[in-house]
Amino acid sequence: MIASRRWSTMVIAGSSSLVLAACGSSDSGDRSSSTRSTPSTANAKTPLPIPPSPAFAKLGTAQDVSAATPGGGTKTTLKVAATRYIRSLRPRFLQAPKLKGSRYVGVQLTLVNVGRAAWSGSPARAATLITDRDTQAPKVKAVGSCGGPFGAKVELVRGERQRGCLVWILRDGQRPGHLQFAPDSPASPPVEWTLTP
Repeated sequence: MIASRRWSTMVIAGSSSLVLAACGSSDSGDRSSSTRSTPSTANAKTPLPIPPSPAFAKLGTAQDVSAATPGGGTKTTLKVAATRYIRSLRPRFLQAPKLKGSRYVGVQLTLVNVGRAAWSGSPARAATLITDRDTQAPKVKAVGSCGGPFGAKVELVRGERQRGCLVWILRDGQRPGHLQFAPDSPASPPVEWTLTP
């Protein structure tokens, strides 16, 4: 009787081992199948959309812009108009070197202080000419009747206005794109005008 019980116990233990082994092999197979790498699109980077080009004001349009006097002080508002694009400028005698493969160009501006505080600053520093190739044109202090004192410094009390001209250099084959004027950069955005017909 005792021998038969031992035999049945051995049979049950052996059957349990076979069942566990079978379960283990099945679990191992499941693991190998679950760890297979699948292509994921979650981390795929999509290119950012290109924003549309801004609409620039036309020449002669007056625009209000915030203006800060260098060194501090109360900010004011200037009404600025780019009134004319000058395609070519000739330097006076010994005023500026003659250019080969490039030319001097100018933009006429009118500044009016329509704010409550006085403003003092350099229009040449506040202005940037962007070419049709999205590059900045080099600035020049004075050529012909453009530049000079107006480009270096303007002082406007409330209600006062001044007109003047600023100078840049364009290489042959380059065309003007647009003009930026930012007398409160980088705190305030610039006003802009198109220089292309």
